[in-house]
Amino acid sequence: MRRIVDLVALPAGGYRVKFTPEQGLAAYSALGALARSSFTDTATKVQAGLGKKELRELAVRMPTDPDDPGADGLELSEEELHAIHAALMAVATLYLVNSAYFAQDPFQVEVGYLREHMDSLALGLAKAVSEATRPS
Repeated sequence: MRRIVDLVALPAGGYRVKFTPEQGLAAYSALGALARSSFTDTATKVQAGLGKKELRELAVRMPTDPDDPGADGLELSEEELHAIHAALMAVATLYLVNSAYFAQDPFQVEVGYLREHMDSLALGLAKAVSEATRPS
């Protein structure tokens, strides 16, 4: 089975993640959308584990082009990896109508991806971490 995300655990802690440009752009979009949301900084920390400033800083590190720094592998702390995963999962909640119905069209226009793609990337991250941290 092919991994969705290329990830290895680092001996000193954290992870080295190699995102494809599309995956990097999806993470960038999700992190940016949460950072721009109308939620307070505290609410954003509840959603993603980091405040808006930290989400913006993490977003700009995402490689979205093969020539970007980090395109050959980006070192991320567990906290940063959690923030990416959480942002991928939480960004859809920004597009709920009356707190109940998901609006796919505005989500796709603003974020640039289908919700299923964000969910798949989030699941791929979790599975890659599970594989990388499973005792041998």
